[in-house]
Formats: sequence, C-alpha cells, structure tokens
Amino acid sequence: MEQIVMEILEIVGTIAFAISGALVGVKKKHDLFGVMVLGIVTALGGGTIRDVLIGNIPPMMFRNYRYAVIAAVVSLLTFIIAYNLRKDLGKYTAFLNSLLNVMDALGLGAFTIGGMNAAIRLGYRENAFLVIFVGVLTGIGGGMLRDVLADDVPFVLYKQIYALASVFGGILYYVLLQNGAGYTLAMGVGVCSILLTRLLAAWLRWDLPRIP
Repeated sequence: MEQIVMEILEIVGTIAFAISGALVGVKKKHDLFGVMVLGIVTALGGGTIRDVLIGNIPPMMFRNYRYAVIAAVVSLLTFIIAYNLRKDLGKYTAFLNSLLNVMDALGLGAFTIGGMNAAIRLGYRENAFLVIFVGVLTGIGGGMLRDVLADDVPFVLYKQIYALASVFGGILYYVLLQNGAGYTLAMGVGVCSILLTRLLAAWLRWDLPRIP
C-alpha cells in the first residue's frame, strides 16, 4: 500500500508540474518544442537534482522512462488544447493563471513528500535536516529550472508563501512519521498541508516582508 501511494504521488506530481511548465511555455508563446521542454524540465528537474544530491545515480528519470513519457504526453496535450483555443485564449487568461497556481501547488506538495520518501528509502530517515531539505529541493527545483529557462524570476524568490509552504508541509510530514503515524496518513496530511497553504497564500496574498 505504501509503495502504491508513493507511486501515485510521483505520477500526480509529474502530471501537475508538466501542465504547469507547459502553461508557462504557452503564455510565453513558445513553439511546440519549447512548450514540451518546459513541461518535461518542470516535471523531472526537481527529482533529478534530488537524485544527484543524495547519490541516487543515474537519476530516476534515466532508469524509469515512465515519468518522462507522462511529462511529454501531458505537455503535448496541453499544447494541443491551447492551440485549438488560440483565437479565444485571451478570454481564458484568468483561468490559465488560476490553473497554473493550482498545478504548481499540487506538484509542490506531491514532489516535496515524494522527495523526502526518496531520502528515507536510502537510509537517511534519522537525518531530519537532510530529509526535509531534499524534499523541499525536489518540490521547488523543477519550477526554478522552468522559470530560468523561461527568462522569469523564479517563483520561489518572490511569490506569496511558496518554499515556506513546502518547508511547513515537510516538517509536518516528518514529525507525524517519527511519532508513529502510518506512511499513508502522514503523506496525505503533508501533501494537503502544502497544497492548502500555497493556495491560501495565493488567494489571500500572504507575503513575506519586503523592502519597498
């Protein structure tokens, strides 16, 4: 059961981040190749950085093609739908922005917890800092690569509570796990806490202090 839940998390995160990356490519008016590159990089980038960091070599994306195929197909479908709606795409700007936020939040939650599980499986469970750090890096890594490639300032540096949502959910998941909660329950709470925190931050415009 635990393994099935982990695989579902990975697939959900891959789909969500592929849509997120592809939507950024659509908004930037990239061609089909550009949209697919952004979708695939967003979906697989964080996991690749994670695997290199914890010595899981070669990275999972090169050992299990399923996730690369899922990301490519989802990115292609996103492009096709946007292309068919191209004449009226301006009408959907608000919807696309909302969809981008939701997919980004869902991917952030799924990959943060998935990244922590990857570190735990390799025997680092007792190293709380490493496990949480790896989870957060997995969650934000793909989005950062996407934004750099799209010539944007990465979300994590300016968006309403983003990386902190990942940190909060990661800590909550780890504490539950260390105190006897089952993997499935802890993962559900962790993902939902990240998703809700991120969406509430976007909706209510929660921001960290800035120098005006």
